[in-house]
Amino acid sequence: MLYAVIGTFLGALAVVCLFCSWKGASKGWLMASGWLLSLLSLWAWVLASGAEFGVTLTFLVVPLIAWLIALFNADVRQQRTQTYSQGALATPRMQTLLYHFGLFVLAVPLAGAAAVFTTIAFTLSLPVAKVNAVITAVILIPILWGLASYWVCAARKPHRPAIWLLALTGGCAGLIYL
Repeated sequence: MLYAVIGTFLGALAVVCLFCSWKGASKGWLMASGWLLSLLSLWAWVLASGAEFGVTLTFLVVPLIAWLIALFNADVRQQRTQTYSQGALATPRMQTLLYHFGLFVLAVPLAGAAAVFTTIAFTLSLPVAKVNAVITAVILIPILWGLASYWVCAARKPHRPAIWLLALTGGCAGLIYL
């Protein structure tokens, strides 16, 4: 219990040091001491409740302290209302709507299917227990889905990633079901 209190106190000091180094003049020593106190807070939390829970609690408590400090330093003022002139409502062309709907279809269901099938085919080929394969799949699917969606949205010609994602989905589905 004492280490948890020490970890919370060190985390609060770390956040205050980092906040003061950001708010005031550039004081490198204050920023360095803030990060050092943050690491010492991590060490205290690990001593308090073990490595897994200590790291988790550090990543939960220190941002919570930062949020509280930001809440107490918030500058709440009455907002001035601004009047804007209303312009003509511009509706997008049908070609633009179809293009973005196609991007949505490629970036969400197709990229998701490619991520799921690729991850399942990969984890089935691993020589690990089923539980570890499921955990690996749970970690990899959102990462691969995000990367595939980013690829589709960032490509100048979205048909290229679409072809690769369709081929990847079909090949991995064939490996899984055949």
